Amino acid sequence: MTGGPRRWVLASRPGKDLKASDFDLQSFTPADLAEGEVRVRIEHHTVAPGVRAKLMAATYAARIELGNTIPGNAVGVVEASRHPKFAAGDRVSGFLGWASVAVMPGGELDKLDAELFEGGVPLATGVGLLGMSGLTAYFGLLKIGRLKAGETVLVSSAAGAVGSVVGQIARIHDCDVLGLAGDDDKCADIVAESGYDAAINYKTHSDLGGAIKAARPDGVDVFFDNVGGETLLAGFQNLRAFGRVVVCGAMSVYDGAPAPMMPALTPSLRQTVQAFICPDFVAEFPAARRQIAQWIREGKLKHRPTVVQGIERAAEAFVGQFNGQTGPRPIVSVD
Repeated sequence: MTGGPRRWVLASRPGKDLKASDFDLQSFTPADLAEGEVRVRIEHHTVAPGVRAKLMAATYAARIELGNTIPGNAVGVVEASRHPKFAAGDRVSGFLGWASVAVMPGGELDKLDAELFEGGVPLATGVGLLGMSGLTAYFGLLKIGRLKAGETVLVSSAAGAVGSVVGQIARIHDCDVLGLAGDDDKCADIVAESGYDAAINYKTHSDLGGAIKAARPDGVDVFFDNVGGETLLAGFQNLRAFGRVVVCGAMSVYDGAPAPMMPALTPSLRQTVQAFICPDFVAEFPAARRQIAQWIREGKLKHRPTVVQGIERAAEAFVGQFNGQTGPRPIVSVD
């Protein structure tokens, strides 16, 4: 490891305009292992946009305080262990943070079976298709969305780490899939590579609900929403009877912008709106990972992140997601 252990911490509370200078890359000395703890050398970590909400206020997790390591899902190799479940050399994943080394309680780590990575499955999928983004898409669409073969699915932030997987899983189930993305190149990409039948550049439409209606006049059965705000309202307006809205993220309000009121549900339409977080299904992670890995081997799921080389670029990559300067689905390769 070059230069010893390093980690990104919160240097200043971000305002509406997020800046790389809100974060600080520091050298540090990992704590000695206590009983039940594990030291992990991190290989890849995420810079998920959902972290932004935790910079501002408590969500389902505590607010990130000044000087704290920035959280993020990561995959790495056990260097030392005082936990009976783990041994040196095991590959693990967990919320290890934006760091090169982490010391964690073993109970907060998942051991990744070596067989998952057989048959050409890349190790980086540990924070992609086999990590939180892939698992979130899997459980959100199949458990919360209760997807049925042949349905019509609408996905916001369709080119993102979660949305790009949702489209592919929906296609595996022979669904008609419409995506919302922020520029023409992203729209073309998700149609060519992520299972989408069509895509709408939401930035070119003043009436997004009307654009969705024009694209799918008969409405949608499942709306998988990663954006919230006006996008959530536009998708809900096009929901069929018995339709399901999967509330996965709210990128449009992570900077503290006010969220619009949801319209009232009409009892006769029997629609549902349900929010979730991926850890709701932690007991089912192993089975889901096995299924996702099988889909990768069969060529039904593609792993196509933007790999950012070097931990020193993590803050730049994170901020770039909000101003269009970072490529799609970024993950950081630490060394």
